[in-house]
Amino acid sequence: MKKWNKLIHVFLSFLIILLAGCSGKKEIKKNLPPPDYKLLEIISRDVITRGNLAYIFESVFQGSGNEINFVVRRGFMEKLPDGKFYPQDTVKRFQFAILITRILFTLPDMPVPDTIPEMKDIDYNYFARRAIQLVVGLHIMRLRKDKFYPNLPLSGAEALYSIKKLKGIME
Repeated sequence: MKKWNKLIHVFLSFLIILLAGCSGKKEIKKNLPPPDYKLLEIISRDVITRGNLAYIFESVFQGSGNEINFVVRRGFMEKLPDGKFYPQDTVKRFQFAILITRILFTLPDMPVPDTIPEMKDIDYNYFARRAIQLVVGLHIMRLRKDKFYPNLPLSGAEALYSIKKLKGIME
């Protein structure tokens, strides 16, 4: 009799759980935004353009609308003296270091690196040396085997990493 009582109790418990719709496991529903396929495509590139860079800035800083208008309005990037943006132009690493440095100089509490890194491929008189030292010293951009390679094109992954680091500094 005791055996039947236990069996009935287990059966009723199972029935209650089944009717209540509980699977016995916690279901976690995450409302994730859909993937940004354009951003994924850009960050997979070894070479990006000014237009791509504007799109990454707009994505990271959650702007809305036209990415070129967003970066110009926020002061992240500028149009050239002729008033055009030239979104198809390739961005080199030294150009990006200068761009990031200009943004850092607009901050009320501009961060200062703990150490000034030495780079084997940047001469003391190189015109962008200070900007490069600043962004590398703040860990916004990275060296490759103690070299910066200023004339190499900026990759999409580098740009995304650096812009996220910049956003963290700005917040």
